[in-house]
Amino acid sequence: MIELTTLIGSAQLVAQERLRAAATLHEGRIIVPNILTIALQRTQFAAEWAGDPAQQLERFRLGLAGVVGEFIQANRWRVGGFGRVVINLLLADLDSPCRVNVQAWRKLYSCIIHDDAGQQTVSVRHQEILVGREHSNPPAQFLPLRDDARQISRRHLQFRYRDFRLQGQLLGHNPTIINGAEMGTEPVPLDNGDEITCGGCNIQIAELSPSFFPEP
Repeated sequence: MIELTTLIGSAQLVAQERLRAAATLHEGRIIVPNILTIALQRTQFAAEWAGDPAQQLERFRLGLAGVVGEFIQANRWRVGGFGRVVINLLLADLDSPCRVNVQAWRKLYSCIIHDDAGQQTVSVRHQEILVGREHSNPPAQFLPLRDDARQISRRHLQFRYRDFRLQGQLLGHNPTIINGAEMGTEPVPLDNGDEITCGGCNIQIAELSPSFFPEP
């Protein structure tokens, strides 16, 4: 049982209120938004969730996601947008424990792909995806590239979306270029217009929504 006087309890309560207020009826089903943006009072978060901030934010996110999921299921609501709840967390200096905004998105961002199959734009709806050369039996959340020269590895890149930020990490071994510079093996931030190239394959990031602050 989560105490409502705690930060996660406050966030739980406000998130439920925002989802209930935003619920709409469509073809006989109640639909709620899938994107929750939650600003947390920085000082209270540090006091209640001591430790590495990145790790503690992930723990907070997981705990809140479980409660929100149970709340939606208990009300027999359907999640709108692309059908999965995504929680964005921001730390800020607030005069209240938290602020919550809810929206319906059909994608997190897009990838404009140029490969040996031509050009296509792919809407990305998962927070973590693998990018690699197309092959049989790919893993879940896999973005395939047609690479006849076989310069792209089967697991060449990983993209990770968290809190309005996108990171890319090189997993393959062949030279890979990001915005004209060689890409290392450490995660790098990605933004709209950034381009990653390996051999004859090119990926451009597009339609990544900027961070925004929930209104009181």
